[in-house]
Amino acid sequence: MPPTKVSTETTSGGRGRALLPTILIVVALAWLYVVFAGVWTDQLWFDALGFQQVFLTQLGTKAGLAVAFGLVLGGIVGLTVWLVLRLQPANSQSRANQAYGDFLRRHRRAVVLVPALLFGLFGGMSGVGRVSEFLAWANQVTVGLQDARFHRDLSFYLFDYPWYRAVVSHVELSLGLAGAIAVLGHFALGTLAAPSRQRRRVTSHAAHRHIAILLAAFFVVYGLSHLLDRYGQLLTAGDLIDGLTYTGDKAQIGANLIMACICFLTAALFLYSCVRPGWTVPITSVVLMLVTSLIIGLIYPAVVQSLKVNPNRPDSEGPYIAMNIAATRAAYGVEDIEIADYSATTTVAAGQLKEDAATLPGIRLIDPAMVSTTFTQLQQLRGYYSVNSVLDVDRYVLNGKETDVVIAAREIDQARLDSQDWNNLHTVYTHGYGLIAAYGNRRQSSGQPEWLAYDIPTKGELVAEQPRIYFGESTDNYVVVGRDSGEEPIEFDMPLGDAKNTYDGGLGVDIGGLGNRLLYATRFTSLNLLLSDRVNQNSQILYDRDPQLRVELVAPWLTVDNDTYPALVDGRIVWVVDAYTTSQYYPNSQRTSVSEAIADTRSNNALTALRPTDEINYIRNSVKATVDAYSGEVKLYAWDESDPLLQTWMKVYPGTVEPRSAISDELLSHLRYPSDLFKIQRQIVDRYHVTDPQVWFGQSDRWDVPADPVKTGSAKEPSYYLSIRWPEVETDTGAQAADEQPLFSLTTVYTPYNRENLSAFMAVVAEATSPDYGRIRILRMSDQQQIEGPGQAFNNLTRDTKVANMLLPYENQGSLKYGNLLTIPLGGGLLYVEPVYTQQTNTEGAFPVLTYVVVRFGDHTGIADSLQGALDEIFSGDAGATTGEDGDTSDDQPDGEPSAGPSGQPTAPTQPTTSAERQAAAQAALAEAETQFAAAEQALRQGDLAAYQAANQAAAAAVQRALEAMG
Repeated sequence: MPPTKVSTETTSGGRGRALLPTILIVVALAWLYVVFAGVWTDQLWFDALGFQQVFLTQLGTKAGLAVAFGLVLGGIVGLTVWLVLRLQPANSQSRANQAYGDFLRRHRRAVVLVPALLFGLFGGMSGVGRVSEFLAWANQVTVGLQDARFHRDLSFYLFDYPWYRAVVSHVELSLGLAGAIAVLGHFALGTLAAPSRQRRRVTSHAAHRHIAILLAAFFVVYGLSHLLDRYGQLLTAGDLIDGLTYTGDKAQIGANLIMACICFLTAALFLYSCVRPGWTVPITSVVLMLVTSLIIGLIYPAVVQSLKVNPNRPDSEGPYIAMNIAATRAAYGVEDIEIADYSATTTVAAGQLKEDAATLPGIRLIDPAMVSTTFTQLQQLRGYYSVNSVLDVDRYVLNGKETDVVIAAREIDQARLDSQDWNNLHTVYTHGYGLIAAYGNRRQSSGQPEWLAYDIPTKGELVAEQPRIYFGESTDNYVVVGRDSGEEPIEFDMPLGDAKNTYDGGLGVDIGGLGNRLLYATRFTSLNLLLSDRVNQNSQILYDRDPQLRVELVAPWLTVDNDTYPALVDGRIVWVVDAYTTSQYYPNSQRTSVSEAIADTRSNNALTALRPTDEINYIRNSVKATVDAYSGEVKLYAWDESDPLLQTWMKVYPGTVEPRSAISDELLSHLRYPSDLFKIQRQIVDRYHVTDPQVWFGQSDRWDVPADPVKTGSAKEPSYYLSIRWPEVETDTGAQAADEQPLFSLTTVYTPYNRENLSAFMAVVAEATSPDYGRIRILRMSDQQQIEGPGQAFNNLTRDTKVANMLLPYENQGSLKYGNLLTIPLGGGLLYVEPVYTQQTNTEGAFPVLTYVVVRFGDHTGIADSLQGALDEIFSGDAGATTGEDGDTSDDQPDGEPSAGPSGQPTAPTQPTTSAERQAAAQAALAEAETQFAAAEQALRQGDLAAYQAANQAAAAAVQRALEAMG
């Protein structure tokens, strides 16, 4: 018998048909592996930090909601498709319908499962996005306050309403989609057809019942949505106010109730049509509903607004404006602001500041936004270290006195490395080193800051026992740490002696095993994690090292402040992160845009992209968090323990937030009122300092935050941390005594809306150790006298004849820089303080130094090379108190670049004039240069790079002096 011949085409065709499923399976398995790698490594990270409960709660809730929402949408769609196929008669009157139905029945499983799975996937994704609403709803606490309209506890709006709205919207979408599929499906299969002369009956009883039940269910849910809309009127955005208005109360709430009743009636009629088939009655009800919706939902409210409200709007909306004012002030925590009239004096006299003697040392001359370059150039030491572009302000007790300090962390900046090799980025340059700090109110004679912490190893008053910074605001890369026993450290530690270090903080994720290495190699798409010999059995991986990001990950229910700052606490460097609970659902409260409120000339608006929403109408600084700069440990402390949102989330994640009492005294001394919260509050206060609805409506007393006068553009002036003493003022309850001592405060000013003069000065007590912490006070300027606003004061002080003449040479050379313009209540009036910096031009590595201080009080302007001199100048030669600028400047302060003169030259010593003087000066300068070069060489041999840099700078300055002396 001859052998059977196998067709080549058949074989190749079979292989081709088998190839596609194989590719799809491989792709699906690869995708599942990547997902698993991400999920499992997340679990390892949370476990290492001690927050595994957060991960498991989030994962379990996401999975549960994905299944529930997916089953609702996918299940309803799948069941609808199955019923459409199931209800088709065996013999259709249409040959085309019959053929189509036969085809669908032959592939029934795919026809049912594919749309069910596809829509189920979409539904599951929708459910994953509702984790916060569900967890808050399931663990809510009672607020104890009621809304003014429905008298429901506010927990209904904060917790119930968002979840109910999410569920109703999802079910409404599912039923609406299913109804559309049912109608189209039955029409395609012939069980639903248009009437004709030959056929009076156009729909089968089964198809009729199917569609009617789906539409009945849809209208029930649609009616529930209208019932929720009644409460939604208290959350609606409006052109005048957010929340309930006259039209919303008198027209739209009732309209929603009527619409809900019509929806329920329509649903009942659709169900009735299942018993008495026919579309006429239910369709008539739908038409009636649409007409009614148009009349009472659109036309009637518009008529009420036009004929009743607009002609008498101040009176009609008055009660609702009052409701909005009360709710907004409570939601933003400004209901207890204290406003006092302040008749600011503009006259000057000798000794006028005697009563403010304790305040003057708290006037900060070192501008944290100006001296970043100065800190970098003088304390960078190596090119791959950096500090933030805007430094931070904190306070420390030095010599028994609380002192304002400008502070920064010396972080590693891997972008500055000459070699971007994987080993350098991920195993060698892993951390920064130490704090850099300076007095806020002092400078050296050269104009440089007077240091409190400097050099590597750190010297000065603020020296950390553990100075290494593995976690910081510039650390956006993963690093591998840990060495086998007996192996030398490889992590670069500090320039002195090229020292090395090995991280032993204990909070990294173990990647010593092959399994974890493989998973992290997948997560970071890096084969080096598998192949490098530097990854060993003791290795750990550190990632997500930004303090703000770490807090957001372990507490996803919090929104973090943009201004994270380092502090020295118990010998360790920690990052302090302020965090907020926020909501959009506080009834009758005015919404505000976070990005708009915090925007000023110093803000980093890019960080607002991390927020779940930009608009809020409720905020509390509920949590203070810390991140250890060395170990990466995250701690959350309850701060506003009365906040119902905080109480709810503490029930969701028990044990993750420590009580306020757990905050140590030293940490408490470094906590402060957060800047983003204050900026949001100042935007609210510009209108809501007014409590009279009629005045509020007329906007006759509206304020505005002025533009920063020292910057170009219209960006708002920042708020400033300052130590101030509140003056004696008159309030509604009588005279209020001045504060006994200055308090660390966060300050801002207001001008009248669209005007430039000063209308108010506002400050909040930012000192966490003070019993008055969070107390917001306002000095309202008298209407009888115009006080200069920041823009006017800056223009007047820079145009002053003496000031202009002294600054003109620097301005001509382009070396002039203005620091922050500070406004301080002093001497019965308001004092403006403007630090003036100069910077050498056409010089590599130049940096700004404080050269002059300009002050203005009333119409009087003074300028000197010190605050004391400027104050004495305007107060008749004697301000009456000392500024504390002449504090002891130790001899071990690091040297640097002298202050820049008009031509970029040092301002001291005085330049020689005669030929003999020039020759002598040149010889002396060259001799000094030789001495400094020798000192630099000696320092280099000893490995003291800080001394080497300082000596080189001094030598270069001496050579420059010699060259200029010789012409």
